[in-house]
Amino acid sequence: DSESLAFLEQSSRKCEVVLQWVQRLIMDGQKGNLLDPLPIPFFQLANGMVIFNNAAELNDFPIPFPLAQIVMFLLMIHWVLTAVV
Repeated sequence: DSESLAFLEQSSRKCEVVLQWVQRLIMDGQKGNLLDPLPIPFFQLANGMVIFNNAAELNDFPIPFPLAQIVMFLLMIHWVLTAVV
């Protein structure tokens, strides 16, 4: 509904909000006997959030500029040498 979308737009942690909504829908489905009461979906969602947070940490700690330049230089050398050999 429009209230939920407005709340999602204002939230700074959109992924966690959507995760909570999905978990609530799963619980509602289990209470109404629409879904089997298995914990597997919750484990998969939790693993997805762990992976998401690990990827977000990469953005928090940028690679130092000299290291990025060395990696780019070595990749270029590898690219040239691979074409020759």
